Amino acid sequence: MIAAAVAVVQVLVPLALPLILLGVLRDGQESATTASAVSWSVIGRFLHGSRWPTLLSADSASIGGVPWHIVLITRMKTIIAFLIAIAAVVTPLGLYEAIVEEDDWTENVPFHYIRYPTEFGSGTPPRADLPWSRICGVADPVECPNSFSNITTWSNETGDYFEVHNYDSHVPQPRCRHEEGGVGFRNHSAPPRAPYGSTWSKDLLFIEPESQCVDTNLTFEFSRPRYTREALNDVVDLVLIDRGGFTNLNKTYPKYANTNTQRNPRLWDRAYKGAWINNAMFMAFMNVTNLKNTSDPDSRAFTFLNSHVGKRFSLMRKNSGIVSPIANTLGANGFWTSPFHGRYLWGLDGGIESWNVSLSNNTNTTIPGEKPLYENPYNITGDDLTSAGILCSGKGAGDDANLDDFVASCGLVYGAPERLDGKS
Repeated sequence: MIAAAVAVVQVLVPLALPLILLGVLRDGQESATTASAVSWSVIGRFLHGSRWPTLLSADSASIGGVPWHIVLITRMKTIIAFLIAIAAVVTPLGLYEAIVEEDDWTENVPFHYIRYPTEFGSGTPPRADLPWSRICGVADPVECPNSFSNITTWSNETGDYFEVHNYDSHVPQPRCRHEEGGVGFRNHSAPPRAPYGSTWSKDLLFIEPESQCVDTNLTFEFSRPRYTREALNDVVDLVLIDRGGFTNLNKTYPKYANTNTQRNPRLWDRAYKGAWINNAMFMAFMNVTNLKNTSDPDSRAFTFLNSHVGKRFSLMRKNSGIVSPIANTLGANGFWTSPFHGRYLWGLDGGIESWNVSLSNNTNTTIPGEKPLYENPYNITGDDLTSAGILCSGKGAGDDANLDDFVASCGLVYGAPERLDGKS
């Protein structure tokens, strides 16, 4: 860059000085007209010796009738100066050899596996040599798309029947090859090494899941045991606090149009429905409110509310076996997700029966039982809580696959806890 700047200055300065001289003569016209002959001789020699006559083609007399070899020699000064300027710029860069790529030559080569020496690579089991296959149908076999299976079904008064011939669940190879327009997944791979290097490209499909969260407005509060080795659980005094999830629950069952899901998956609506069912089932489990009696047409849900914002519901009983199953999951550094709704209520509707214990002095004593923490008057079962995930995702394993469906999963996110005193 310095050499280039010097070369530019060498060209511009000889061109600028004659212009400056003319400007000086024009500004001082009186002194110019009275200049001596010697001064005009110097001025004329300077102007004619510059490059301006050549650039303006005003020096035709200098080459008129002059042999070409003499003109060429006189012009060598300018050519040599131009070459010296180029050399001053290029020479510091140095000369080197390079292997360049041919733009009009490509070759299809097989890719080979590249070991991925990280935690993910070490924890990934090797793939089997089994061919690609799929599951078509759940209860009954269904003909896989683009397969050669032959399934005949019929029904009569005794039931539904089917007859299968040549059932095949493999993915057809012609549709797996990329020259055919398919989409494939593979692990880390690259073409073999070339003696002079190569550049390569490949098409990959990246799947980035989209997620949407809806706050249940329910929080946990717990304490850490002072001596964890002697403690029965990782947390103590575990309670569920109503932050509005029970008190302000909308009493209208949420519905949404489950159509055109490819363009509008309605993720927020699905998450809201899952959260709504989650809270409604918990309220019925703990008798915070009532559910509709399906056998009574006049029955209505949510006729009473036994909660308020800030109310605490115990999820464990001190010094007993009645404790929420998440007591050993929550912790000071806990952040986890679960596909199960209502896991922290499992077992809280079961009591502890009294039982006899034999003592060392050959006497027996009775350990009194305990009533359940919650009576579960509406008999909320695990299936009721599982329905929250199915209704949230919109489809279950028994539904047919079509363009109106997409893979969705719903669950609960348990955020990392914060200390109540505001400290880290």
